[in-house]
Amino acid sequence: MRIRWLCVIPLALLFVGLAALYDWLSFAPARDEIHYWPTTLQFAAFWWPPVDFLRTYPELNTPLPFMIFGWLERLTGGGIAVGRWFNLFVTFLQACIILLATRGEHRRAILATVGVLAFPYFTGISLFLYTDAIANLFVLIGIWMWCRERYIVCGIAFTLAVASRQYTVAIPAALAVYGLAETWRPSARWIAPMIAAMTLSGWFILFGGPAPLNEIARQRMITSGLFGIVWHNPMYFLAAVGAWYVVQGLIIGLIDWRQIRASWRLAALIAVAIGAAMIIAPPLGNHPPFPIRDMGMLDRWLRLMTGDSDVLRLSLLGGLAGLAVLRFRHWSVASALVFAQTILMFKAHIMWDKYALPLIICLWFLTADEQPVHEPPTLSRPARRRRAAAHVWSTPVRKSSSMGKDEATSNARTSSSRV
Repeated sequence: MRIRWLCVIPLALLFVGLAALYDWLSFAPARDEIHYWPTTLQFAAFWWPPVDFLRTYPELNTPLPFMIFGWLERLTGGGIAVGRWFNLFVTFLQACIILLATRGEHRRAILATVGVLAFPYFTGISLFLYTDAIANLFVLIGIWMWCRERYIVCGIAFTLAVASRQYTVAIPAALAVYGLAETWRPSARWIAPMIAAMTLSGWFILFGGPAPLNEIARQRMITSGLFGIVWHNPMYFLAAVGAWYVVQGLIIGLIDWRQIRASWRLAALIAVAIGAAMIIAPPLGNHPPFPIRDMGMLDRWLRLMTGDSDVLRLSLLGGLAGLAVLRFRHWSVASALVFAQTILMFKAHIMWDKYALPLIICLWFLTADEQPVHEPPTLSRPARRRRAAAHVWSTPVRKSSSMGKDEATSNARTSSSRV
C-alpha cells in the first residue's frame, strides 16, 4: 500500500499544476459557467430553496450541485473560484478512491488511475463550475459501497447522484437489474440501488417532467416527451466507451486482447448489426436546435483525421463501437452498466463524450478493484511428456479382495501425488 500512497504526491502535483495553468481558477466565467454562475447566485440567496423556485430555476439538471455551490458562495463570498476549487478537490478525491481504496494489485490500481486521468473530461470539468464532478463523486462512492456490501451508504450516495444529474440514474438501475438477476429473493443488493433509481420519479413529479418545464421550453428539448428519442446517440456513446476505455485499456495493458477476441461468426454478426445501425441512424452530429454540431472531443478528433469523409468517420466510429460490444458481450456488472447507460442515451437531447464520464469512472474502479485469479502455469510440451512418463512408471494401485473401496481410493490419491 505504501507505493500507492507515494503515487498520491504526483497526483496532487498534477491537479495543482492544472490549477496554476488556468490562472489559479480565477478566470472569468466561460462555457457553461456563463449560465451556471448566475444560477448559483440565485441559489445562494437561500439555505434551502423554496419549492416554487425549484420548479422554475433556469437549468435542465437536478439542483443539488447548485445548492452546494450556493452554500459555498453564501459562506465565503469568494466568487466562482471557490466553486472551481471545490470541483478540483472533488475530482482529486475520485482519483484517490480508485488509487487507494481498490482491492486489486498495486499495478492495476495505479494504471487504472492513469486510465481515468487520460479521459480528457475527467480533469477538464474539474477546472470549471460544472455540475458533473459532484454527481460523479456520488456515483463512485455508490458503486464502491455496493462492491463492499454497505448498501445503506450505497443507496444514499446514488440518491444524491440522481439529485445532481438525472442521467446518473442508469448506474443504480443497472446494479438493481444485476442484483435481481443474481437472486429474486428480497436483498439489499438490489433493493438499495433500485430505491435510489426510483427517486428520479420524485424529481419528475416536482418538475412536472424531466427538468423544469420553463427551461425545457426555452431550450426546445426534443426528448422531453415520452416518445422523444435521438436514434444515433447510443452508437456514438458506444464509440466513446470504445475509445476512452477499451482502447486506453489495451494501451496501458489492463485489457487483454483475449477479452475482445471472438469467433468470426460472432464478429461478423456484430459488424453487420453496427453497420446497419450506422446506416439507419448515422451519428454525424447533434441535431438542431442544439447550436453545436460536433458531439465532443472524440468527434472533433475524428473530423480532423478524416476531413470531409463521413464514410471514413462512420467506419472509425463503428470500429470503436464494435470494440466496446466485444469487450462487454459477456454478462457482468460492467456489461450491465454499459448496457443501461447506452439505452438511456436514446433520451439524451444532445450527445457529448462527457455523458460517458460516470460510466468510465465506474469501469476503471471495477478494473482496479479486480483481484487476480492465480492459475497454474501452462506446461510446455516437454514438461507434459515428462509428466506423462512419470505417470506411466508410477506404482499402479491394485485392488485386492482384502482392500476396501475407501483404502483403494486413498492409495490412488497418494500414488498420483508422487507424480
